Amino acid sequence: MATAVCPVVKSRILSIAEIHVDVPYEPTDHTARAKLAGLTTAIVAHGLLEPLRVRHDGARYRLTDGAKRLRACADAGVVSVPVVIDAAA
Repeated sequence: MATAVCPVVKSRILSIAEIHVDVPYEPTDHTARAKLAGLTTAIVAHGLLEPLRVRHDGARYRLTDGAKRLRACADAGVVSVPVVIDAAA
């Protein structure tokens, strides 16, 4: 019987200012802006339900997943967000 190994998941709350984004999400058309506005409204009403994914990059954190959620949080005035820290590759 094979033994499954479950990696240790590191999570924490980070300030949005601590997260570096290589290419910030910018909605390209009216539909994308409307969807982002809907996500922003949902975050205001319910909070961020799915954490962002980041990885260590020197002294800061680099966003690996969740650019739209990060942008919507910033638009909603959220200061800090939950993140899952990916293991170094």
